[in-house]
Amino acid sequence: MHILYGVRADVSVGMSLPWMREEEARGGPSESASGLGDLGFLAKYRIFKFDGLLTSDYLSVLGDLRLPTAP
Repeated sequence: MHILYGVRADVSVGMSLPWMREEEARGGPSESASGLGDLGFLAKYRIFKFDGLLTSDYLSVLGDLRLPTAP
């Protein structure tokens, strides 16, 4: 699950909490495991925006923090 929210026109914050699934087959019956992945937080700040006639250019700074919540 990923959520991104635009706080203002130039600032966005978000978080992600992925659902992980693994399967292994080693010559016999396969084994599978599933659970939550690492919790992540994201922040984006747009420091420059140029609107041209046909295109728009942006320059942003991103920050990403991952917390090890998976076993």
